[in-house]
Amino acid sequence: MNSVHLRRKPIWAPWLIRLCVTVVLVAGCRETASAPAAEPIALPLTMVVAGHQCGGPSPAPSVQWIDGPDALNTAGSRNDEIEAFVSRSPIDWSRYGLVWIRMGQKPTGGFGLRLASSEALAEHGAAIVKVQWLEPRKGDYVTQMITSPCMLLKLPRSGFKEIAVVDQSGRSRARVKR
Repeated sequence: MNSVHLRRKPIWAPWLIRLCVTVVLVAGCRETASAPAAEPIALPLTMVVAGHQCGGPSPAPSVQWIDGPDALNTAGSRNDEIEAFVSRSPIDWSRYGLVWIRMGQKPTGGFGLRLASSEALAEHGAAIVKVQWLEPRKGDYVTQMITSPCMLLKLPRSGFKEIAVVDQSGRSRARVKR
């Protein structure tokens, strides 16, 4: 008698293929999920001017993005120091803009702003500008006059869509979208 040997496909072959595909997919997802977040981009800040009488009728803190000479002229920035800076250091408006940080109207002296870092960190679409938010302590002797502390900074245009001003304690003081 002739015996015919039929070759049958092993039953385990399709299951092995499915198992391999599943392992590859799970490993790929794990790599994507554990990929490190993008590093913050350091953007250099240049102080243009800072002062205690910058105007602005609002008692609330604010930040403003100034993207060209027309915006600078309409920002209420008629200030000799600003005009002197712009005349001696012309701004390349295609690469830079100005960030005007206003503390708001204050009832006395003793309030002020200082730049806490010479760089803004751009992460998650926002440029974080760190400042020292100075306020007089209770019992300090201060001048009895209304002040409006502010600072104007030059900042590269790229790497962010929003500007956030953060004080020395990490508190967000003002935000603006570009």
